[in-house]
Amino acid sequence: MTKLMNLPLLSIVALTAMAASASAAVISMTNPIGGAVVGTNFVVGAVGTVGGVNNWPAGEPPAATIDSNTATKYLNFAELNTGVIVTPALGSGPLRRLTFTTANDSPPRDPMTYTVYGSAVALTGAGPFSLGAMATLSSGSTGLTVDPGRFTAGPGQGFANDTAFASYVVVFPTVRDAVAANSMQVSEIGFNDVIPEPSTLGLGALAMLGLLRRRRN
Repeated sequence: MTKLMNLPLLSIVALTAMAASASAAVISMTNPIGGAVVGTNFVVGAVGTVGGVNNWPAGEPPAATIDSNTATKYLNFAELNTGVIVTPALGSGPLRRLTFTTANDSPPRDPMTYTVYGSAVALTGAGPFSLGAMATLSSGSTGLTVDPGRFTAGPGQGFANDTAFASYVVVFPTVRDAVAANSMQVSEIGFNDVIPEPSTLGLGALAMLGLLRRRRN
């Protein structure tokens, strides 16, 4: 206790941040399946370049959302309510945070809103998959409302969830400019458990320092 009280404030902040970061984890995803919502179902798409249709160029597939490479992207010509199904690696914990990274060009195509669903069973095959049979975990802004620039991740969106689902469906209902865009595109989707905000860490450290000083006096 005495040694901790003698530490400078910045050291306490750093220690608190390291402890919190140690508990954070990136959830590895597999088996990406692209598609779009039709009615209450997620309908699997296919390779193609037809405008207004649930398809994507061969070089811009759903797999690009989880390849850790911002130079690649997933593009779907259905544009609105498009998305991707992903399945976490065996033993993964609950998903509690998503981040979205812009692609190389055409800001009007950036996804503006998202909804994420959790499925108790692994989603494989051609579907269609009923969204009504899944849990709605979160929906809202992707964090890209203010364009961060190309190849850039937004601030991310956290949400409460204590269940490790077998598969997740991430849907993008809207894009930045539906009139100017001919598709939806996204470079990366990041899947994480809860990651504490830096400001929260700093406040926690300050509170800790104040408590230690009161005890010392």
